[in-house]
Amino acid sequence: METLPEVESLDLSSATLREVNQRLHDAAAGRFRIVNPNGEHAVACGLKTALGVEILGHVGYYCAGMNQLANVRVRGNVGTGVAENI
Repeated sequence: METLPEVESLDLSSATLREVNQRLHDAAAGRFRIVNPNGEHAVACGLKTALGVEILGHVGYYCAGMNQLANVRVRGNVGTGVAENI
């Protein structure tokens, strides 16, 4: 039986948006869960690798914009420009 890779949790209540986005950009692969987005803008933008990203909560403008290969799922509301330029 194939095992799924671990999910790395990134918490926007204890890390900056820049730190969270940089962690996603630095990853070659993997699954990530972003918690406590609290309406932040430009979450998970410009991803160039095949990542799985799940965002638990509401995000602001331009979430997942300029995405090339990542699968981004938001479990909450999103602002304008979501997934723009993909």
